[in-house]
Amino acid sequence: MTWAAGRRTRRQLLAGGTGALAAVLTAEALARPTPALAGTDGDVVLGAGNTETNATTITNTAAGVDVLDCNATGGGAGVRATSDSGLGVGGGSNSGTGVFGACKTGDGVGGLSVSGNGVSGTASSATANGVLGTNKGAGSGVLGQSSTGAGVVGTTGSASASGVSGQNTGGGAGVTGTTNSGADIAAVVGNNSGTGIGVFGGTSGAASAGVFGDNGGGGTGVFGLTGGSTGAGVVGTNTGAGSGVFGESSTGAGVVGTTGSVSASGVSGQNTGGGAGVTGQSDSGDGVSGISKSGDAVSGTSDTGHAFFGVAGGQVAAVAGKNVGSGVGVRGECAAGLGVLAIGGVVALEVHGPAVFTRSGLLTVAAGKSSATQTGVALTSASLVLATMQQDRTGVYVRSAVPNIAGSSFTVHLSKAVSVSMTLAWFVVN
Repeated sequence: MTWAAGRRTRRQLLAGGTGALAAVLTAEALARPTPALAGTDGDVVLGAGNTETNATTITNTAAGVDVLDCNATGGGAGVRATSDSGLGVGGGSNSGTGVFGACKTGDGVGGLSVSGNGVSGTASSATANGVLGTNKGAGSGVLGQSSTGAGVVGTTGSASASGVSGQNTGGGAGVTGTTNSGADIAAVVGNNSGTGIGVFGGTSGAASAGVFGDNGGGGTGVFGLTGGSTGAGVVGTNTGAGSGVFGESSTGAGVVGTTGSVSASGVSGQNTGGGAGVTGQSDSGDGVSGISKSGDAVSGTSDTGHAFFGVAGGQVAAVAGKNVGSGVGVRGECAAGLGVLAIGGVVALEVHGPAVFTRSGLLTVAAGKSSATQTGVALTSASLVLATMQQDRTGVYVRSAVPNIAGSSFTVHLSKAVSVSMTLAWFVVN
């Protein structure tokens, strides 16, 4: 049988299996020094370009056997496919993986694009993923890296789903952000261009935090910033009976508030339900402590209730004021009512040390006179004027202290005129 008469085409060999094709290709390579032109007889020619207007199909019906196995030992691509506008490589499977790449040290699958996506994955199932990365070791399942843009970007059109969602079934963090940048650069940033929340944290654990910030370098664990006049840098809300915001420190302050405004407060508490706006509690120290270099250390304002109200048990003060300088420890002032009100079932007021009263003083009775008048003292019908002699004079005593309400004065009368001037001490009550 001649070569021309007994020869089978490559399409016949392909249909018969890759083993027969390999044998014939080897024989042809040995028998013919010059290969036929690509496509002149409808065959696929190795080592040359092939042009065709119809698809080339190879089918292998054997179970578990690859249809085509290509191997590049010189560092080139095992299979390379290009397309002007369609898919460069398209892989499909009824139940397995459409495209699968494996490598011992490099990337299993690599994608490169000048202006489009390097790798794109699409899924139509509600339980499947557009792109799935799995690492059976200790590395990352999916890694996104960029020289100038975002490493990983997630986008969704659903109002109830997340653009990026992280889940950890082993007890670790669902989402972790890390950066080696300097100040004002966050490891995790949440930005809402609408009117919603930038970052939201939730938990079902009674002892856990919805949002937790930790700074191992001594700085701020959680920081909130706003430029609005009505918004808060940090807001904590508890729909139950717990605290909206809780601050705790082993050695420092649990909560610190700072402001540069002369009319605002460093820390402000408001209670719309009738309770206390600010409450301080301590096992052994001060429940509430205020420190100021020039203004009031603690200031309270109330329209109808107590501006300051303290409750204590045992032999301690409910409200205590201490001035380590030369100023006032506790001061009460009222233009129309009581400046300080003391009520006690046993003792209403106890004073340790000298007590100074502005409605008291000394009045001198001149020699040859039996009375003296003190002016400039506002009096009412309830005022009581007390007067005592500061020297002992035989037969002389205070006969009366008569108030003059209209004249804002009072006159002290002695039992007789004195030959030498003498001093009276006076005190007005009420």
